[in-house]
Amino acid sequence: GIDQFQEEFPANYIGVLFREDQGGYLAGVLAASLSESGVIGVVGGREDVPPVVRFVNAYETGAQSVNPDIRVLSVYNESFTAPDKGASDAAQFIGEGADVIFGAGGQTGSGGVAAAAEQGVWGIGVDQDEYFSTFNGGDAPGADKLASSAVKRVDLGVFTQIVASLKGEFTGGIFGLTAENAGITYAPFHDADIPDDVAAKLEET
Repeated sequence: GIDQFQEEFPANYIGVLFREDQGGYLAGVLAASLSESGVIGVVGGREDVPPVVRFVNAYETGAQSVNPDIRVLSVYNESFTAPDKGASDAAQFIGEGADVIFGAGGQTGSGGVAAAAEQGVWGIGVDQDEYFSTFNGGDAPGADKLASSAVKRVDLGVFTQIVASLKGEFTGGIFGLTAENAGITYAPFHDADIPDDVAAKLEET
């Protein structure tokens, strides 16, 4: 079960969970390192979904680790499937001076990232490498402004459990993916011109 937690686990069931806070922190470090205005934004999904809250809160914490005075604009949305609303959120943040937008809300967040990138503002994706999804492998407008994406390695989590099953080592319970075991990471910069010192800071983090 991906992103699933149960009070009791049978021996043949495992919940694969992720440290979204670590991914959000990386995104925040990247955003603050790229920002020239000292204002960044995050377009979130539903506030009653814990992973979204972890992304949003850690994004701010990561940004503040780089610039304690940075201003972080954030919004939660009622839907994960409203890219137009995400784009509107991003436009509002850009109007308030934000020069980096992080999308942490499914298609809604992706709408914000795409809209920001099309306007020449840095965008940071979430969950998967949005260079291939939201920006069609670099063919979509603004692909060069997608700085990176905070990636949850769902593929690694599933593959690890398949291997454990084949080896007879599968055990029910919780399997956590973190930055330490490479389950939480960030996507390649692709077409984005990220300064060497920013790349080094992100890798060091």
